[in-house]
Amino acid sequence: MLRKIIVKISCLLEKIILPQRTVRLFSCALIGLVLINSHCANAQNTQLQSKSTDNVPHQPILNLLNQQQNQAAYQLATKHLAQWEGDADFDLAFALAAKAVGNLEQAVFAFERLLENNPGSGQIRYFLAVTYYEIENFSAAQQQFTLLQNSASNTKLQQQSQQYLNVIKQRIKRKLGHWQNWLKLSGGYDSNANNGIKDEFITLPLFGTVRLFEQSREIKSAYADAQAQLVYVKPQNQISTWYAGVDAQHINFSEKYAWSRTFIGALAGYKSQWHNLDWDINGFYHRLILDGNNYLNYGGMNAGISYPIDKTNRVGLVVSYAKESYLKFSQLDKDQTIASIWYSQQFNKNIKQKFDLRIGTEDADDLDADHISRNLWGASYLYQWRINSLWGLQVKADYLSSEYQGIEPSLNSKQSADLLRAEVELQYRFMSQWSALVNLNHMQNNSNAILYDYDRDKLQLSIKYDF
Repeated sequence: MLRKIIVKISCLLEKIILPQRTVRLFSCALIGLVLINSHCANAQNTQLQSKSTDNVPHQPILNLLNQQQNQAAYQLATKHLAQWEGDADFDLAFALAAKAVGNLEQAVFAFERLLENNPGSGQIRYFLAVTYYEIENFSAAQQQFTLLQNSASNTKLQQQSQQYLNVIKQRIKRKLGHWQNWLKLSGGYDSNANNGIKDEFITLPLFGTVRLFEQSREIKSAYADAQAQLVYVKPQNQISTWYAGVDAQHINFSEKYAWSRTFIGALAGYKSQWHNLDWDINGFYHRLILDGNNYLNYGGMNAGISYPIDKTNRVGLVVSYAKESYLKFSQLDKDQTIASIWYSQQFNKNIKQKFDLRIGTEDADDLDADHISRNLWGASYLYQWRINSLWGLQVKADYLSSEYQGIEPSLNSKQSADLLRAEVELQYRFMSQWSALVNLNHMQNNSNAILYDYDRDKLQLSIKYDF
């Protein structure tokens, strides 16, 4: 078309009075313009053809994610974002990469764009709903999970959506006044119900050889255990909360000389935040009833602060003061002061560990009973693993060293003891509010006083109901 226009213009120029050379130069310029225009059009067609034939870079991004190289996957996705944004395969890979490195807002935008273009995809709707949940947009997450519940043909997606809906319901409820209650029924076997020793006869420096009562010896027994907790939580605003509760536990053994135990407790406290510091202060009270007789009152206060080092690491300090009052043996009454520092780490959403180091003193009220006063220090470790939505594992280890201040009359020397406790618990949630638990516990007290040198093992099976 342009060539015909050029010929007509040349003929018109020849009819007017212009030099022949000028006509030829003008014609050459027009021909050059045509050639340039043709070249640009060919280049544009070639570029479009190249983009349509090149592979979308989504697969390398997904490969990096599968190799747990999340940051590299996100960098690669960001590099190609300007060119490939809007392509369904690329958008999905970009959203997954952004989610993997914690850029949840970017992931939401990509998932929303994908769902708009493919509203029937249950998988994309599920990814979007989970990301809404992670940024704590619970209303949007609830809406998407509800749609999945009503429309998803995939049974697994429906089950996972229901689990999230249950959690969201609890999270929303926590913003209002609510109860956190549970009931647990257990049965098990205890290798040493009274923390006794194996020997029937022992030798004491001041008394010679004596025979121990049955209650002071090692007693193996089956037992039944019932526990309940009722706690009411009343948030004041986004950062401050009042809470109060009561708990009770009763343990009954099958063997005659194993003492039954009843524990009754109460707790009330307030927690809030100041700048980046979370703080919590509470008062507590516990009563121990031993074999039907009131034995011990234990009450005091706890005060704690914690500071987030980053998103996954936190440190804290807890100071507690308590009073031990023995109802029939007032000469054993004492004050207890303990300070502990702790560090916790969240590996991912499913694994958490915590370290604790503590130091304290117990001082007898009676000056003539300094043999029960002691200096103590200890350390503990806690590991929690949420294996999946149904199974969970918890491992605890605790060490406590005690050095008593006065001479133990029966030993004619100062007492020292090292207490080691280890516990493993496996939990299976077979319904939204019901769990089954298996707990294995070992305790070993090494003491230079033979009366307090013992070990103990427990195996317990439990059913727990949260409501």
